[in-house]
Amino acid sequence: MLIGILALIFIPTQNFSILSIEDVTKSKIQTCLDSNYQMQIDKNLSDCDLSGISLRGINFENANLTNSDLSGSDLTKSNLRYVNLKNAKLFGTNLREADLYKADLRYAVLDGSNMRDTILEGANIEQSSLRYVKLYKTILAGASLVNVDASHANFCGQDLTKNLLFKTNFTGADLAYANLANTQLSNSYLKEAFLKDANLAFADLSNLDLSGTNFNGANMVGTVIRQSNLENSDFSDIELRNAVIEDSIFDNANIYRSDFSSAKTKNLNLHNAISQEIKSSNSQLHKATRHPHGNFSNADLHEKDFSESSLEFSTFVNSNLKKSKLSHTNFTNSDLRGADLSNSDLLGSIFKGANLEHANLSDANLSGADLSGANFRGANLSGTVLYGVKAYGSDFSNANLTNAKIKAAIFHGSKFNAAVLNLDMSKGQFSGTEIINSDLSNKNLESINLRNANLQNTRLTNSSLQNADLSFVYLNSANLANTNFEKASLFAADLGNANLENSNLIGADLRLIHIKNAKLNDINISKETKTDSCLENNLFHKLICKITLKLYDIGPPYETTYVHRDSYKLRSVNTN
Repeated sequence: MLIGILALIFIPTQNFSILSIEDVTKSKIQTCLDSNYQMQIDKNLSDCDLSGISLRGINFENANLTNSDLSGSDLTKSNLRYVNLKNAKLFGTNLREADLYKADLRYAVLDGSNMRDTILEGANIEQSSLRYVKLYKTILAGASLVNVDASHANFCGQDLTKNLLFKTNFTGADLAYANLANTQLSNSYLKEAFLKDANLAFADLSNLDLSGTNFNGANMVGTVIRQSNLENSDFSDIELRNAVIEDSIFDNANIYRSDFSSAKTKNLNLHNAISQEIKSSNSQLHKATRHPHGNFSNADLHEKDFSESSLEFSTFVNSNLKKSKLSHTNFTNSDLRGADLSNSDLLGSIFKGANLEHANLSDANLSGADLSGANFRGANLSGTVLYGVKAYGSDFSNANLTNAKIKAAIFHGSKFNAAVLNLDMSKGQFSGTEIINSDLSNKNLESINLRNANLQNTRLTNSSLQNADLSFVYLNSANLANTNFEKASLFAADLGNANLENSNLIGADLRLIHIKNAKLNDINISKETKTDSCLENNLFHKLICKITLKLYDIGPPYETTYVHRDSYKLRSVNTN
């Protein structure tokens, strides 16, 4: 490591040191810090404004960041062990693979942050806000969830049996396949939560508002439900052996194929429950109607007005909704596969977690809609108006977005693999997206934000990415011939096996790039181009580059699986 440090100090690079950072980052860091950002920080950083900057790989162990603002910053792979983040703001912060072992996050706001493969073992997150956060690959072992607002968060498949749950807000949260066996949930909030196929064996769900909650297929062996409200819930296909259900409300609940005879019941009134497979009538749909869990498959609903309606968890498979008025309608977790929504007014509607695979949304107006977590695979979105939409973690793979309008739209963390993207993407917000095997050639992509994106095997020939943010982007095997990267940031980008022949790199940031087997014939660089040893081909500079990348653990984003979470070894376990 000493050799690597000496090499970094004494090997000159073109224009500046490898340790230099963006001016905006530098100015903000210097406001709060007295030492280099790569060194260990153990000072008082409370009340600091560190928002919107790159702190990737930083060592903040034991630092005091109380009341600080880190919103929108990149803390990927950072060391945040034992850090004090009490009352901190982390709106939309990238915490991927960050280590927050035994960190203090009480009262912190992490809404919309990226916590993929984040370590929260033993962390105190009591009273914090985790709204809309994807936590299904987060290591939560021993983390206290007391008074946490996790509404609309994704805990799919998580084991929460060892987490302290008290007054935890799971409203609208995705807890499908989660393990909640033997948990005490009677003081938490689960209204409209998604608990499909969850393990709730011997859990206590008493004294709760469970209206609109989906328990379809859940394991409720020995579960206790006393004095709870389950109206409009999906209570179908549930194993209720030895469950205790007393004094609870099941009005308009779907209890199809759930055997209550195997449960211990008292004062149970199921007269207003639905015990047969639901077949909804088209006449039930009108403006401002409330009809969650409805089944409108293959229905002819064209030109109907049921705007401002609540249709969560409903089914519209292959339905005709052409030219319908559906503004401000809630389709959360609904199934609209193959539905025809062309020319419809969907202004401000909510499609969170909805399935619109192969749906036709051509020329529809989705301005201001929330599409987060929705499935648009193979959908037709040609000519669709997407002004100001929120699409965090949505899947647009193989979708047709020809001439779609995306002004002020946010697509952070979404997938566009093999999608048809014949549209104006300039100045678009696509950080952390996945656009694999796609054709983006001959496009105006100027000032686009593709930070941390995965563009493997994507074709960008003859496109303009002037002033674009491509830092940490994965462009392995991409075709970038004749592409304009003038003044673009390619900091720490992976260009391995990529074709950059005749590309314009004048004024671009090419520090810490990966270029193994890349084609660099006739590339155009200037004295303004920021380079270092990683751009050189001789053995000595390759060695320096390799040491540098290893030393600072900087690398492009790679697709991860559950291996990181499932193979994690608890540090707090006594091995004696």
